[in-house]
Amino acid sequence: MTTSNPKEIVEQILQARWHSTISGKAQTYVGQFFDAFTLRQGVYAKVQGNHGIYRVSIFPGNKNVSATCSCYIGKSGYCHHCEALAHAFLLYPETFTAIPKYTMADVSAATTPERIHSVVRSLALAAVIEELEQNNMNLKGIAVSMGVSEQKIRSLIKKERQQGIIDDLTPLKLACVWLLQKFGSRGA
Repeated sequence: MTTSNPKEIVEQILQARWHSTISGKAQTYVGQFFDAFTLRQGVYAKVQGNHGIYRVSIFPGNKNVSATCSCYIGKSGYCHHCEALAHAFLLYPETFTAIPKYTMADVSAATTPERIHSVVRSLALAAVIEELEQNNMNLKGIAVSMGVSEQKIRSLIKKERQQGIIDDLTPLKLACVWLLQKFGSRGA
């Protein structure tokens, strides 16, 4: 995949999945997104749907551009919420906060709860686990310390790769960061 920025990624998925003109169903959601941001070439936001708040994302996948939504039909990203997110980003890119790609060193430098959350949220779980492993902590030990199975951690890494940012992983990432800072031989 040769896309290099969120705009190109959104344009690619729009062309592949939907028409250039927005559908009526999707139109109702354009302008309604909140907690909208870009990170690691992806576009993420939340929107109030008919059955609650949905997390919607468009991001580079393994071979193609991927999209996903937490609505009941959005797992593969073909719902009107994903279509609306694509159009909203192209129409109102200034409403999406660009979150930098942080490193583990940025976690140590964070001094407020909001900053810690922002930094940890942006880290990929796979990268945090890899850092722990480089500090002589094996996956089994990491899993035991967190009260989950190795298989669960592997499945969460896979899920994050398939769906982009998953807010529910932030506490797990924070626990990994704590382990690294507490027991890492190389420091954070």
